[in-house]
Amino acid sequence: MTRKENLEKCKKLLYESIVNTPLSKEDSDYLLNQIFPLHKRWEEKRSGKLVKYVIVRNHPLYQNRCFALLLDNGDVVDISFLECINRPRLVKDIEEACKSEVLQEDNDSITGKEFKNLVSKWIKTFDNEELTVGKDLVTVDGKSSFKSEIIRDNFKKYYEENV
Repeated sequence: MTRKENLEKCKKLLYESIVNTPLSKEDSDYLLNQIFPLHKRWEEKRSGKLVKYVIVRNHPLYQNRCFALLLDNGDVVDISFLECINRPRLVKDIEEACKSEVLQEDNDSITGKEFKNLVSKWIKTFDNEELTVGKDLVTVDGKSSFKSEIIRDNFKKYYEENV
């Protein structure tokens, strides 16, 4: 599905579902397998627990509809589908992961703007394979890094060849 199709499907689920009622298995599987793992803090949101249900609820503070995870320990955790499919945030996470791979080695050879351009060009080398948070990136204590050694080495090689 495209970003737009995912956005439309998530909005439909959010506004057509009955508040505080578990979503269908099909809808929950879609969110749990396709959308929520893209959230920058997906692992933190789950806290290592199993998700029993996905529901729509009224956010306790803002009173707008939101998705929430009902965890097997009884906790209820809100999760933003917009953060999951927000492409600009993903690019920032990728840039951060790239920086963490090369800055310890070479701190002064490239400016911020040059680095962003280099990362953008590197992303395009993946053809139509998208890098995604959850699958390819992990965030711990607010810092993004690559899960895959192959991707990490690919960027380091690209960096060395282009700086």
